[in-house]
Amino acid sequence: MFKTINAHEHRFYKSLIEPFLKELKTQNSSYYDSFSDFKNANFILAYENPDRINGGAVLQQRKEATLHPQIRERLDAYVRPNQDVWVGTIALELKSWISGQEYECFSKIFYRKLYDALVSFGQQEKTGFLCLSLPAPEHISTDLLEYWPYVLTIRPKDSKNGLFHSVLALSGTRDEVTHFWKSLELVTKRKDLVV
Repeated sequence: MFKTINAHEHRFYKSLIEPFLKELKTQNSSYYDSFSDFKNANFILAYENPDRINGGAVLQQRKEATLHPQIRERLDAYVRPNQDVWVGTIALELKSWISGQEYECFSKIFYRKLYDALVSFGQQEKTGFLCLSLPAPEHISTDLLEYWPYVLTIRPKDSKNGLFHSVLALSGTRDEVTHFWKSLELVTKRKDLVV
């Protein structure tokens, strides 16, 4: 259902990338504007049923220092200063004629399979988490409807740019990863890294 497209493969998949970037700009202009250089990005895009579904994820490596300050505080005990981390966002566009149960069915399958693709990406890139910046509809769909294992979330009112900023675990159950990150919070508090 999803195709992972590395930076050196972009020219072969323009028919998937260009509609996705157009939808991303429409849905998440804050992210699009802050990371508008996508030439080194990796994409994980839906390639089945392009007449019905356009969507997926864009992932880029950024320095830990570029993350939201509250995310950085939490990652300080886990990530070396100046280390690259994977950041990204997701977008889903279902064609306007899809509605009701069909809409719900397509979106559930999309988000479930996208998380599986992100886990595979994490294994390939040897990372246990992603830092995502998401507009409200995408965060709500993934967190409440599909129960993605977010271990930390900064809400739009605190983020200053209207986006949810989250750390998404790519291994373990939601309960397991929540326990890990809560213990990490205790470590960082003891080191006086979190006020």
